[in-house]
Amino acid sequence: MWKLDFFVLPSKSYEDINENDAYEFGEKAEYLSKTEKLYIPDEFYDVPDKNNVAAVDFLYGNGQNDLSDYFLEIISKQKT
Repeated sequence: MWKLDFFVLPSKSYEDINENDAYEFGEKAEYLSKTEKLYIPDEFYDVPDKNNVAAVDFLYGNGQNDLSDYFLEIISKQKT
């Protein structure tokens, strides 16, 4: 059986991410991890959004919150 590779792209605006977005991302990541191959490219962490915030800042920066912790938990389980 053929398997597709999926890559996570950075957000266009990390400040606009809400709880529904986080839940949807978690559901999709879980599904893809079970049925396909889901990867986090190394470049994912460095690409800034429209407000000049990179994923590394969102996930590990001073403004960490429950949403960023949830994303970090999901992303850290994926292949790079």
